[in-house]
Amino acid sequence: MALGLEPSRKNFVSAKKKSPKIKFLHQAWENYKSPIFFDVITAVMVFNHISEVGQAFKKAYSALKKQGELIIVSPDFEYFKRSRHYYKIKIIPIDRNQYTAGTIRDSGLIADIIRTQALYIKSAGSAGFKILEEVEILPTGSFIKKSPWRAKFREQPVARLLRFIKK
Repeated sequence: MALGLEPSRKNFVSAKKKSPKIKFLHQAWENYKSPIFFDVITAVMVFNHISEVGQAFKKAYSALKKQGELIIVSPDFEYFKRSRHYYKIKIIPIDRNQYTAGTIRDSGLIADIIRTQALYIKSAGSAGFKILEEVEILPTGSFIKKSPWRAKFREQPVARLLRFIKK
């Protein structure tokens, strides 16, 4: 069974339309109470919206089967500091491993907590996970073709993929 969680009403409605075979719940990860155990949990650009990242890893650990995998995609620490396209970026340091990034767009403000991969790996380890893999995600040719302004970031990771296994 595939299950998706989406706290944004707009994105929830869109996800249900685009993927009708997947069950979606309109709620945040922090509020989800897992009645079942999963083989894999995938969180794409989720952990950067969660203030208590250690708690998020503990929750994922408790929702996984033995030897279950957690896959997260998070923003690249350096990339999100840079001005992109016509967006205005406001950076507020938290400590050397994290900062808040406010991206001001025509549609409104998007706020993220950007963290180093080392912080994610340490927090995951404290929750009982072992790191399996870390992968830089670079802009693809087709992505740059759709948004040519991203060409200047061709060699800069825009995000990172981390794979963990429940010990």
